[in-house]
Amino acid sequence: MSIHLRWSSSNSKSGSQLDTPYTLAVVGGGISGLSSVYYFLKALSPAEKLKAKVVILEKEQRVGGWCRSVKVPVQGVADDKSIVFETGPRSIRPSGLQGWLTIQLAQDLNLTDSIITVSKTAPSARNRYIYNAKSQPGVTLIPTNFFGIMTSPFIRSLIPGVLGEFFRSRRATAVEDESVDNFVRRRFGPKLAEDVVSAVIHGIYSGDTRRLSAKAVFPGLWELERESGSVLRGAMFGKLLKQQDPNSPFRRRAAWEGREMDKIKLNVRNSDSGGDLVKRMEGASVWGVKGGIGELTEALRERLISEGVEFQFGSNIRGGDLSSGGKGLWKVQNSPSTSLLAQHVITPPSILPQESSHQGEEPLNLRPPRVPHATVSVITLLYPPTSTPLFPSGFGYLIPRSCPLSHNPHHALGVIFDSDVMPGVDDHASLSPKQPSPFTTTSAKITLILGGSYWLTDPPSPPNHHELVQWTKETLKIQFPRTHFPEPLAALSNTHVECIPQVPVGHGRIFRELHERLSRDENAGLYVLGEGLAPVGVNGAVMKAWEVGNGVADNVMGSKRRCTGAEGW
Repeated sequence: MSIHLRWSSSNSKSGSQLDTPYTLAVVGGGISGLSSVYYFLKALSPAEKLKAKVVILEKEQRVGGWCRSVKVPVQGVADDKSIVFETGPRSIRPSGLQGWLTIQLAQDLNLTDSIITVSKTAPSARNRYIYNAKSQPGVTLIPTNFFGIMTSPFIRSLIPGVLGEFFRSRRATAVEDESVDNFVRRRFGPKLAEDVVSAVIHGIYSGDTRRLSAKAVFPGLWELERESGSVLRGAMFGKLLKQQDPNSPFRRRAAWEGREMDKIKLNVRNSDSGGDLVKRMEGASVWGVKGGIGELTEALRERLISEGVEFQFGSNIRGGDLSSGGKGLWKVQNSPSTSLLAQHVITPPSILPQESSHQGEEPLNLRPPRVPHATVSVITLLYPPTSTPLFPSGFGYLIPRSCPLSHNPHHALGVIFDSDVMPGVDDHASLSPKQPSPFTTTSAKITLILGGSYWLTDPPSPPNHHELVQWTKETLKIQFPRTHFPEPLAALSNTHVECIPQVPVGHGRIFRELHERLSRDENAGLYVLGEGLAPVGVNGAVMKAWEVGNGVADNVMGSKRRCTGAEGW
């Protein structure tokens, strides 16, 4: 994914609107929508805020999207404590511009005292596993040092393909994109593609490497091959050999992100208790929030309400519900009987008007083909304390596409060891039976993720809670045959329908065309967010919201730089 710096220049029909009130409508109250409004308001002066009416239209009766933390009461243990079950993301990486933007956001929302950091030396940072169903079925530790690599038969089997990457031909100049699977096979061989990268993509995107765009998922690797003819040679010697192209969109974007990250980090450091927060984050592998990631979106909601933002819940906006309202306005049909007129609208691309045109010209189709989205079921189990640990210490394990059906009958993508990943999110580690017990280990909380890539073409009927819990138990029993699992103390399941965008091969061109169409004067006031436009995860969503929110603020204040949300592809 090549990215331009900030926004392209264009004459805006809106001009400065500081003298008259105006409305910004935002479709969706997930982390992206909430953050975009936060950054929009932050960029305005107090006087300018008085002229802005902001309405967030959310189809659910809550905010946060699939960032949701559920507190589940657990019976049969001392104090009947409630345990936090995450139905979506549970940890955030403190790296890069996007990582520091999210850290600053949490700090601005007064969540610093609730932030939990997990050290880079913690088991969850050092121990990550892949399920290997071949020579010795079970989870295989991914080594992080030379000795571990040389003593792991599974990892040693990957070395010939990896070393051969140095000597493989550069891709043809005419190739604009290809699948992740094709890219990895071509550069590193089929074994790495099947047994490792397919598992990694299961963990990040819940996706299928044969469908996802390599240029969108691995823009840095794509650029390294373009510059040096070899990913490894470019990573190791590209700068030394002056093979990096400082004027390429990718390198210019990377340099800009580095400068912006330094500014954000300095701002965090210079605020109250900021020095300690920066120090903690620099030593952390991931971080979270006491009470769950849902505390972040709830804090955003409370802040926006205090700023006068209006929330309209139960607004199920669909394609066709957004149209021209005439005289520089856009009309959002937020119910069968009510509509909202707004000068500015932030929306997913699939909600854009079907047609927009200059008077007397051929209608212009604004709405692009929708990016496919993966559906996943997330099942969390809390096990009671046992005499021996139920799982190895670490982050969890991923299951590659090459795993046979006999070892993965319910199409699991991976298992997260929540007890290690974010141990301070609740008090589950201190659970103890009401009656005296010889068990000395802490309770174990794990999450299994099902579906994703396996359900893209053949989705099953929506499974119920009992089925999902049973499938989870069966999967764990198959993959840990020597472990005796007690009955869980609590279980929670959620199926997220079409929740993770799967940017297909060649879709970058469609996003570029969308940016060009939205940049036309008659489409001023329309901005897109979500549906694959941002990097996956909380950090990616926050960074894109930061760009769009600031871009909208620039536009309403008369800037000639036109932000659309689709730039950068």
